[in-house]
Amino acid sequence: MIQPLLIFTHIPKCGGSSIRESVRSKLGDRLLAAYSKEEKEVVRRSPLEALRGKSALFGHFEFPVLNRFLDAASYFTVIRDPVDRFISDLSYHRWNQNAAQHTLIKPLSDRAALTVLLSGPRGSNVLTNYFGRPGNVTAAFQVACQHYKHIGHVENIRETFSWLAKNGYSDGEEMKVNDAKDGYQVSLADRAFIRSHLYEDLKLHDLLIANFCNRNGG
Repeated sequence: MIQPLLIFTHIPKCGGSSIRESVRSKLGDRLLAAYSKEEKEVVRRSPLEALRGKSALFGHFEFPVLNRFLDAASYFTVIRDPVDRFISDLSYHRWNQNAAQHTLIKPLSDRAALTVLLSGPRGSNVLTNYFGRPGNVTAAFQVACQHYKHIGHVENIRETFSWLAKNGYSDGEEMKVNDAKDGYQVSLADRAFIRSHLYEDLKLHDLLIANFCNRNGG
């Protein structure tokens, strides 16, 4: 049975496109996928109108934008090791011509490219930012505990598809969506450099694994 409203906090490079297409195959036009600047603005400005007749909302929304729906929503998300997520995002911006920083990043060396990306909104504090508390691990974790029905992990994404199927949002089929080259490699030194800039996200990631990703069967 479909619950009132499913809201997916789509953190970039965490398997969200596959999840979206799996839910779309079940819900059809009852899924509102708001990813463009214009689509997100419609949801922010007129949420009741935008969600009329919808069963799910997906997008790159930070939690404060969505909390007006708390009384009638099931929030969920999928996370990923922050270093691996960042490297995947770096690959996306290097190789996808539609990526926001493709033109800037493609000609740079790895260290220069990752330094540029780390300094922007898709660099450090991505995970804490999506839970609405940039750089504040304790507050971000409290938001997760208070408001999220399910937090999965990309390394065990079948668990998330099973949860969606159990709650009537999907048939449980994993849809493969590839929007960037896989297997992008950085040096051990660059990986350590990335890790040194992601302290808060790494800490929150470990807390979420310990408290959600091993007990998401409900």
